Amino acid sequence: MTIDKVNMNIYTAQMNDTRYSPTATEIEMEGVGENERRERAMSFFEDGHKTVDFIIVNDTKKEEHEKQEEYRQYYEDNLREEGLQLEETENNASRLRYLKIHAPWEVLSRYAEIMKLKMPMKHVENAERVILDEDDPFCKERFTIPYSRDKEYLFNIPEQKEKFFSTSQRALIVDFILRRKHFCPRTDDASAFGINKLVQDGVYCAAYPLHDGKLTEGADPNSPRMNLSTNWASLSMMFRQQPLDEVKSYFGVKVALYYAWLGFYTDMLIPASIVGLICFFYGIIMVSSDVPSQQICNHTFDAFPMCPLCVMPTCKFWNISRSCKYSKMSYVFDNPATVFFAVFMSIWSTVYLEMWKRYSAKITFRWDLSAFDSVEQVPRPEYLARLSKSDQKRLNAITNMYEPYLPFWRKKLPYTVLSGVSVLLLVLVAFSALIG
Repeated sequence: MTIDKVNMNIYTAQMNDTRYSPTATEIEMEGVGENERRERAMSFFEDGHKTVDFIIVNDTKKEEHEKQEEYRQYYEDNLREEGLQLEETENNASRLRYLKIHAPWEVLSRYAEIMKLKMPMKHVENAERVILDEDDPFCKERFTIPYSRDKEYLFNIPEQKEKFFSTSQRALIVDFILRRKHFCPRTDDASAFGINKLVQDGVYCAAYPLHDGKLTEGADPNSPRMNLSTNWASLSMMFRQQPLDEVKSYFGVKVALYYAWLGFYTDMLIPASIVGLICFFYGIIMVSSDVPSQQICNHTFDAFPMCPLCVMPTCKFWNISRSCKYSKMSYVFDNPATVFFAVFMSIWSTVYLEMWKRYSAKITFRWDLSAFDSVEQVPRPEYLARLSKSDQKRLNAITNMYEPYLPFWRKKLPYTVLSGVSVLLLVLVAFSALIG
């Protein structure tokens, strides 16, 4: 189910449900057009002010066990205790129940500090510059540091505090919470947590953040989604550079880095493809002067019949002139220019690798990823669940504290054995193919 269809179901449910009563905001919007009403129903709570940061869907017509309803209720109560604001909307036609989630400022600031999100600092007026006295027109980005509530005065927080975090950051924080909240009151079940487990077990149908704006008629042309759809996700834009900064702002760093690499790799393939085409056309032009192909095609060796390709009498002797077409095709792809192409590709691969290192370093600096440290990242909840079952501890040289850890035979040995067995099996298959 697409995001727009889900949002349409929310709107339709509100319009068709006889139990639904208009809010004060909707009464004020009586003069607003139908598209505007629908847009607000997609992205806001019924009060018209709280934005929807995440959506969880479950099917009310589906027969389910009593435990699933209990898990759902316990999980949603935990979300409310964490400070998230929830609002239900049910579609009578499809019998789908949509749980809209909004993260207020208190939750956003608390988890931004836990997740060590880097946020922009305030611009210091009349600050002395070390090298230049005038402002640098090329330095438009602000300095960023990990967010801290104790040093909130350092950050460039607007009057409406919730706008301090971008839409992608808000969705990231809510997803962080959803993946870690328990849905079972039992404490002995270490795997009874997280929205992924609930979706996997069928308690919920889906969980996803919403897009910003819409793509239909009347959409805001300046919205990030519309901008990316027009200037990036379009065949007419295939020969233009990608708006990587906008992709990073909308989809996050991981997706942007992938498309940055994909675009760079595609650009670097242009010279390789040109050289490859030159070698290919050289083979087409010179195939008429290839002596072995001429001898095969001119029936020079027809006096010497070739042995059958299978057991007689099913197969018979055959003349080598029958392979004329294949000999020419072989020369087109394997000719003296192929040697040059092989040497060129070996040099190209080295140049590509070094240039990618430079390009990635440039992007890393531009996106403020230079100080990224995997040690500071919060561990995955699934790993913490496995770690909670371990009774072994060891001394952390940095914190000088004893911490639980997974021994080698539990953490790496199964994957090492699996990899070794897979490689050994492939080697045996290769040997059996050679031996026949």
